[in-house]
Amino acid sequence: MNPDSKLFEVWSQGKCALAKMLSTICIGDFASVYLAVLRKVDPTPVKTIALLKEKMKQSGTKEKIIRELELLAASR
Repeated sequence: MNPDSKLFEVWSQGKCALAKMLSTICIGDFASVYLAVLRKVDPTPVKTIALLKEKMKQSGTKEKIIRELELLAASR
């Protein structure tokens, strides 16, 4: 490891598994955007994510996920 690099430990937050997963994803997203800005790179065009979203839309996965999340929220 580079002696100038730093290691940070990330702990999830939330009461349920989904909240914990989303909290760590959020931290990763913020770190990614922050590093892109520091490196003077535009963080917005992400071809892989755009492709994934299009595939999910075509397959109906997005709607399935939304329905599952709604069911989960209603059961709480």
